[in-house]
Amino acid sequence: MWEEISQNLCKNVSGTFLREHLHIFCGGSPHPSGSKGNYDIADFVEKCWKEWGWPIVNRQEFYVTLPFGPPENGPWNEVILTNFDGTEVIHRAQNSVTIPSRLKNSQLVNVDNLNNDQLPVYQAYSCSGEAFGNFIFVNYARRKDLLLFDKLQGRQEGDPSLICNKNVIVIARLGNGTRQSKLKNLLKHCSCGQ
Repeated sequence: MWEEISQNLCKNVSGTFLREHLHIFCGGSPHPSGSKGNYDIADFVEKCWKEWGWPIVNRQEFYVTLPFGPPENGPWNEVILTNFDGTEVIHRAQNSVTIPSRLKNSQLVNVDNLNNDQLPVYQAYSCSGEAFGNFIFVNYARRKDLLLFDKLQGRQEGDPSLICNKNVIVIARLGNGTRQSKLKNLLKHCSCGQ
């Protein structure tokens, strides 16, 4: 059955069609959940399905809490990177930030987090308050990333991980898991928060 469906799809769906639709989904404006771009994509899918003769097309709206940045009028969260002793600000990120790029043919790019065509430059998970410490980068914060970090730091069995020190701030890349799974991995790795 699946083989037949696969063959029919290959016969009836052109590469041009796939390219055009992938461009709409992947090449246009960002469309995180709840954004105008997200509703535009939903409108497009609904329109296509009706044009293709799907007998029933229902849209369901869900209400969830999402980690979006602060409103334009604040209160704003702020990230300040300083030198080791805190006497010099290296980078300050608020709603309006700059992203330096060292790639060839690129220039310093100013990015406004309030621009609908740009996702927030930084997204943090933290309780309210201030956090001070050295930054530790743990790739995607997957279990294997945390174990590799410990191995590279020479952690011995029974020693606490440097990641679990209250005087550090852990930075992880977006992707390869949800923000929640990254936090869960860190908490489990440190056996803290219990």
